[in-house]
Parts: sequence; C-alpha cells; structure tokens
Amino acid sequence: MRYLLNFSYDGSSFNGYQSQTTHDTIQDKIQDALKILLKEKIIIYASGRTDRGVHAYNQYAHFDSKNEIIDVGKFLYSLNALVAPNIFFKSCRLVADNFHARFDAKSKTYVYLINYEKYDVFAKNNAFFYHYSLDFIKLGEALELFKGKHNFKNFTAKEDDENDYIRTIFRVEYKEIKDNLIAIIFEGEGFMRYMVRMMVMNVLEFASNRLDISQIKRRLDTQENLKTNYKAPSLGLYLYDVQY
Repeated sequence: MRYLLNFSYDGSSFNGYQSQTTHDTIQDKIQDALKILLKEKIIIYASGRTDRGVHAYNQYAHFDSKNEIIDVGKFLYSLNALVAPNIFFKSCRLVADNFHARFDAKSKTYVYLINYEKYDVFAKNNAFFYHYSLDFIKLGEALELFKGKHNFKNFTAKEDDENDYIRTIFRVEYKEIKDNLIAIIFEGEGFMRYMVRMMVMNVLEFASNRLDISQIKRRLDTQENLKTNYKAPSLGLYLYDVQY
C-alpha cells in the first residue's frame, strides 16, 4: 500500500532534507519514526529536497508499507510525538500504487520572507534581514522578468554538464506582510538548486539601487556562463505548497 504524507518543518536545525550518513536530516528523522510505528524499514520519496536551513509549510512524501493504517488520527498523533518539535504531520492518505510525490507534481510554490531596512528581532530566525530600503516599483519590474519560460542556467548551482536549464514560472509576486516584512512568491513547474535564492537576491539588489537591471537581463535566457554571485540565505526560504 502506498501512502502520501503532508507535513511542515523548521529546517534550521537540520542539515537539509535528503538522507545523509553523517548528518541529521529531515528524511532520516521521518524514516526512523515510521520504522518504529510500522515495524518495518520505510523509505520516503518527497516532492523535492530542500537545502540546509530551508523550511516547508507543505512538503509531501510518499512511502510504501505492507501494513494498513486503519486509524489515521492515531497514526498522525504518534508520528508527531516521535518527531516533535521541528516537524509536524498534517495528513496521511492512501494513494494509487503508481503515484509519485515528485514526478506527479504539477507545480510548486516557494515563498521567501524578507525583513528589510528596519530589523525585526522576532523575524531573525525565519526571515532574511536585508539592511537596505526597497523601491517596490523596481522590485515588481525585476520580478516580472522571471515570469514565463526561460533558460535559468545562470540562476542555479546545477552543474554545467547538465544542459536542461529551461523552467517555466507561472506566477511571481510580492506581498507586504507587515511593516518591513515582505514575502516574494514563486510558483512554477519546478526549481533548480539555489534558483529561488539567486533570483531573490538579484531582485533585492536592483530594488535597492545596488545592481542594474541590465545585468539581470544578461544572465537570463543565455547559454553564456554569466552565473550570478548573488544568493539570498536559506533561512528565509519556504516550500509553501505542491500542486498535484
């Protein structure tokens, strides 16, 4: 039987999502808990891995088990008790045997939180503090550049020998959460390593008059090696949702 988990996590205390032999990871923590509950070795397959320090509002992962989960509420309660306090499971449901949490995803939404200009002590662990004031007209102008289908070769740490850099971004926008705190939202078919963080930092540098927009345009839609040196830190990035 195949099950799909929906869960959130604070990534700041983990060395990323993906299982490693020498570090504490989110995947390891969950698999250890599932092994205790289901009394069998379990491997989970997520919608995608997140880097060290990155958070998730809604991550999804599927797993196979020979055991039927009859009381889902009790199962989730026990699972949360084993992994608390940095991971929280919201739901678990039976899915088709051929369902895949990664390959069946139609789009993903990432949110990046920015505390700008005036420091907010209550945002220090979950938002990037950017020292400068922002021109929001420029911010919107730069974000529009990334909408649609583009070659993002210069906005990822993906290796050069992998030549598939084309991605489609369906929605890009920013929202003011409160004074000096904004969220930048990206929804797309998929994202490469550091891609969101690199786009965010380029946009911030332009919106604070520290970068010319022509430099962003030159890096986009080209096979020329013009990789950006700008990358926002991981603590402000959240996998917000996955659409199936």
